This record gives sequence, structure tokens and C-alpha cells, in this order.
Amino acid sequence: MVKTEILIDPNDPSKIYAHVILTQFGDTLKNDMVAAINDVLLKHQDVQGFIFDVRGNPGGSLKQVYESVDALVDYSGPFVSIRDNDGIHAYGTGEGDEVLLPQPGDVTNGLPIAVFIDGNSASAAEIFSGALQIFDRSITIGKGTWRKGSVQGIFTLVDGSTMRLNQAEYLIGSPTKWVAVQCVGVSPDILRRDL
Repeated sequence: MVKTEILIDPNDPSKIYAHVILTQFGDTLKNDMVAAINDVLLKHQDVQGFIFDVRGNPGGSLKQVYESVDALVDYSGPFVSIRDNDGIHAYGTGEGDEVLLPQPGDVTNGLPIAVFIDGNSASAAEIFSGALQIFDRSITIGKGTWRKGSVQGIFTLVDGSTMRLNQAEYLIGSPTKWVAVQCVGVSPDILRRDL
């Protein structure tokens, strides 16, 4: 789910960046991402920033994307909210939710971040790129994202088949100050159609 490579500017070899490709927000994504970042910082102490790449990332676990953003943002408030039949509440505060408390610090030690996005960056990938953008932690580069803001539940029926049901909508931000993703997506700060 996480691949890394070091990019060196051919015109200026002193400019070194870590390219971190996140292919899907699966069950271990946050731990894998943090391990990859720590490995890069240990082996390449001259790295000047991180480029996270969620192009083609179909999304995945809301918990994993929440924890991944939390690892990169030193922010104590909620940055993902849920809108359901009961109104809008911070993610992790609804009935039956696992309580997710923001962790202090930033695993990149405050290095600059850019995020590559495209039309196939969906769901959790949109939360990742949008939250980092909205909380002024990164710039986004590429094309607008897929525009999927629905929270889905998977239910097993009596005959053994499964059904996906849209249960809610996720919003980037707090319950009082948020930005929707559904039907809107994340727009890049720098439009690059060639990415």
C-alpha cells in the first residue's frame, strides 16, 4: 500500500524530495506510511520535503485515512466529520464509534508536503488530500478528484450475499466548519493535466 522513492532535481542536485505513493487506505496504511517516512528520514537526512501520491487511489478505511492525516498534521481538533440522519458530528464521536483522539506532532518534522491527485483519487484519498490542503499542511497538484463522499456499510444478507448501503456522508473539517466532498471533490491548487 506504500511505496517510496527519492527524487533529485536534475537541475539542482541539492533539491531532494521523498515520493511516497499510497495505493489504497487498507488496514495497515497508517503504520506502513509512518514506517516509510521514518525510514526515509533516517536514510536521507537531506530530504527537503515529501510528495504524497494518491493518484488512482480508490480509497479505503476511514479510520486509516483519519490516522494518516493525524500523523502529518499537528492539530488538536476534528478534521473529519460525518453527516447522517442524526445531523453532523465529528468522526469518532457518534454512537458506537471508536473514539479517535488526535495525536500530537507531525512525523515529517514539519517538512513541506505536496499531494498528487487525479480523477481516480476517490473517497479516503480525497479526505487525505483535502484535509492536508484545507488545514494548510500541503499543496495539491494534478486534476480534480473523483467526488465520492459517501460512507458505506457492507451487510451480509440471509442468503449469504452482501449489500452495500450508503449510510452517511463524510465532510472535511469540524462539525461547524466543513467542506463537502460528495459531488464536489478536491480541486488542485496547481492544475496539471499531464500528471
